[in-house]
Amino acid sequence: MNIEPWHSLEQVIIDQLDLQVELSFSRHHEFMLRNGLTNCSHVLDLGTGNGRFLSRIAAHHPEIRFYGIDDEPYMIDAARNTRLQNVIWQTLDVNNLVSFRELRVIDGILMRYFLLHLPNVREILNMISKNVRKATKLWIFDLDMNQFFCDPHHQAFDQIKNLVQRFCDRFSIDSMAASRLPELLRETGFEMTGEEVEPFNNRQIKIESFKKFLSQEVYLFRSFLGESPDSSEAKTIDQFIWHELNEDNYLVRYGMVMIVAIKV
Repeated sequence: MNIEPWHSLEQVIIDQLDLQVELSFSRHHEFMLRNGLTNCSHVLDLGTGNGRFLSRIAAHHPEIRFYGIDDEPYMIDAARNTRLQNVIWQTLDVNNLVSFRELRVIDGILMRYFLLHLPNVREILNMISKNVRKATKLWIFDLDMNQFFCDPHHQAFDQIKNLVQRFCDRFSIDSMAASRLPELLRETGFEMTGEEVEPFNNRQIKIESFKKFLSQEVYLFRSFLGESPDSSEAKTIDQFIWHELNEDNYLVRYGMVMIVAIKV
């Protein structure tokens, strides 16, 4: 996905990637461990970003060879600073994945916050399926629009969901791809073997960290869309996040799901 503002937002994007890892690493690592990570010898991370998550996984599992690919050279340059012996980094567009020479030895594939940047999820899953071995594991961590939740209801949370939807519509992305993954995986040669809703909410994450994450998500989506940060909607959302949202009066879940599948 080629989004022009991307490069002007590099530092905010890096900060958000780092915060994602800080808030979710333990849960995602544990999910992968429960679903076959230690049985793998070669694991590929699609859309690895600055490599912060993959580096931490690799540090825990020196016996596994890891590969991190991303289509943004500055992200791969940042990832290479980790200098881990069991990780290979490469700048590569996922649409050209068949040119990745090590694909034939891969037995685990990681996709974290990746689907919501793909206009062609089915095609990518089909390409992966046709080029990996049977029994290859696939771990997916992403947003499921059906898992967004706010109790009691608040207008600002609906506006956050609508902002994500506008982003998806603008860049021809299927906002319901995560919800349709059981069907998509089955149709492309995978069997989904597990799914969990991640407890990514303001009561199980430190409240200030959750607010910062939500605020930066809103800022990035709005920036990609070229929308004004001074609109009445933006002010309503900011008021909700920073002044109304706390552990006692609202339960807010930002709909992250954790999915594992196997190539059949």
